[in-house]
Amino acid sequence: ILSRKNPNKCRYTGLAWASTKREIVLADEKGYLQMWKFLEDSPLVNGRVSKTGITSLTFSSETDTAWISERESAVMTGYRFERANREKEYIGHRGPVIGLTCVGDDDLKDEKDDMKASKGKRPRDNEKSSSKSSLARFKLFSISMDGTLRCWDPYDVRCIQTMREKRSEISAVLHVSQKGRPIFATGHNDGTLRIWNFLSGNCLSTRRHRNTISGLCFVKPGIGVSNKNYRPLLASCSFDKTVNFWDMSQSCKD
Repeated sequence: ILSRKNPNKCRYTGLAWASTKREIVLADEKGYLQMWKFLEDSPLVNGRVSKTGITSLTFSSETDTAWISERESAVMTGYRFERANREKEYIGHRGPVIGLTCVGDDDLKDEKDDMKASKGKRPRDNEKSSSKSSLARFKLFSISMDGTLRCWDPYDVRCIQTMREKRSEISAVLHVSQKGRPIFATGHNDGTLRIWNFLSGNCLSTRRHRNTISGLCFVKPGIGVSNKNYRPLLASCSFDKTVNFWDMSQSCKD
């Protein structure tokens, strides 16, 4: 019903929805951040914030902040459109950031009881102990080619939790949050699929592909699909010429 061309004449690399103001946020390979009003012919904001190009984008309507990762950079940067300037830098990764997502207070409210029940269980490779205040806040999550998955407190600009992958390089990544749980799925060069749950600190692992996993997708089957109770599925494709479907219901609870 609608199509718009990038005024910067290059490929878009990121897309997000600013629900509070009903605006579309876009990033492109030349390093521009844009904000569009729906149905408008031109962007409200179109500013270059990166010289090397933007590789991924996530946006929080709660804080009106866009976070980006840049090509060949291990640093993530946050921007607020109202100020039109660089807000914060998140330094900690040692390799390029390949995935970003954010989880807000509303998303996490269903998990407070679970966190209390698991009190005393320390996440694996925890970089810093998570205070009650930071656990209750909005959070930013990142995955890097350095083999780490990190949870950030955007208010204090610090990494509050780190999970590490030491066995095989990450080849695909997907945020598969269920009921607010900040869960990531990663595919690896050796054909392994891993499910990372930041709240519990657990990592579930399975290897069914015989070659590199090249793509991941979250699937919600509809009526007529032979999937008991229409459970959420994770699809993975590989260089071994196969597509596998995984039941995510149990892994999202652990």
